[in-house]
Amino acid sequence: MDREILFRFMQCETPPQEELAVLNWLDEDQANQHEMDRLDEIFNAMVLHAPAPAPRRRSVFTLRNVCRFAVSAAAMIALIVGGGYWFSAWRIKDFSSRMLTICAPEGQRIHTVLQDGTQVWLNGNSKMEYPVAFSGQSRCVKITGEVMFDVAQCPGQPFIVHTYAGTVEVLGTKFDVLADEANDLFSTALLRGKVRITSEQNETVALIAGQYADLQNGHFVKQSIERPDDYLWPDGIIALNSSSFTHLAAKIERAYNVKMELQCKEVPVIKYRGKIRIVEGLEHALKILLAGTDRTFEIDYETNRVYIR
Repeated sequence: MDREILFRFMQCETPPQEELAVLNWLDEDQANQHEMDRLDEIFNAMVLHAPAPAPRRRSVFTLRNVCRFAVSAAAMIALIVGGGYWFSAWRIKDFSSRMLTICAPEGQRIHTVLQDGTQVWLNGNSKMEYPVAFSGQSRCVKITGEVMFDVAQCPGQPFIVHTYAGTVEVLGTKFDVLADEANDLFSTALLRGKVRITSEQNETVALIAGQYADLQNGHFVKQSIERPDDYLWPDGIIALNSSSFTHLAAKIERAYNVKMELQCKEVPVIKYRGKIRIVEGLEHALKILLAGTDRTFEIDYETNRVYIR
């Protein structure tokens, strides 16, 4: 098989006829699989050593499926475009049982589309485990961190999200899940459709659009979403929405992968309104954070720390 075709296949640039030819070639002989693995390593090195773009242009990572699944599908590669993060998983037989893991680094966001058409956005420091192809009576994924889903409808095959605190089951909807076991934080916000949440203790809560539920003292508490702008983070927007200094500082830390150190005795008492576009940069966000106060900031880019004085 021509190497140029194989490299185009890795980058999702092959027309349907070439794509099918590559998949059939992989199925023909074990040696072909080994050859693809070898090229896989070469391609990996090319991506990992590529020059990184400027940070302000790297506010959003996009994940693309590099293989489209055909009846004789034999392999899959996923490539995160625009950065040095990527993974691959080759499967020749029974690929539906193969599990993949995708991680969004601190200060980054990743968007991907699953095999069934479901769109997924991972916030910084979040992870999702999912099968190469959904099979059986349900579509199951497992997450940690914050992930937003826009689930493709598939009658008779519910979409189930597993977390440390329980499961979220849907048929076709858009919702946000925060599952931070380290800080014992769990919440599900429903933007469209219906979901059912079941805890590890089999406590069940049903949500309709415009509601969210979080975990308080081991039980789900259902409330109305008062600030829908809080869920604009997949678009690279930090919504202020009367946030306190501490709340906004935490959002900035997560968005830009920094740690803030308050070197003044008192935390400023202030409420914020409006929005911050992450692409405008850390300094811009810090100026908004400290607007109306006499505080100053210093950024240590080597340690990713921000000192508030």
